[in-house]
Amino acid sequence: MTDIRLIDERQLIADYLRGDSGAFRTVGEWIDTALKGGFFSLRQDWDDVRQEVQARLLQNLKLDRFDGRSTLRTYVMRITRNVCVDATRRSSRRRERCLVPADLAMTPEGSGEPAPDPLARDVVLKIMTALSEGERLLIEMIFGENCSYSEAAQRLGIKEGAVKTRVFRCKNRIVKRYQRLTRGRR
Repeated sequence: MTDIRLIDERQLIADYLRGDSGAFRTVGEWIDTALKGGFFSLRQDWDDVRQEVQARLLQNLKLDRFDGRSTLRTYVMRITRNVCVDATRRSSRRRERCLVPADLAMTPEGSGEPAPDPLARDVVLKIMTALSEGERLLIEMIFGENCSYSEAAQRLGIKEGAVKTRVFRCKNRIVKRYQRLTRGRR
């Protein structure tokens, strides 16, 4: 006996791949439901998130990655959640970079901006040289190149959980070293 849900979903998928406006409206409602269900912090980026979800969904459907183990609605909402998590991580990384004191920012000579504080730069160099080569590479990938944890894990050939643990420990080490080096300087 054929599941009626699968027949309707197959038709919706075919319509979506064809560019049917009704199918896009249905999927759009599912995406909005997921966004309103817990991603209000990204509200200003919802248009970008919707587009990225639709692009991923279209790519996955073209590659026949939807296997029907869940409903299509659940599949769309899961993609939406994953895109939102990625967007939140990117946003978090931007905020963390903004937490670096302004006097540590490197400015090109002749730019008219004040030169960085040599003592502050010295602190940063001391902190970075105290890290192992692997830790420096990981920090550069996560905060310099904006790699996601999964991207960093693939590049390093380790599990994503290991990357998260290493980043957490590394950040703690950096903060402690910074506190030791800056005691009495303020």
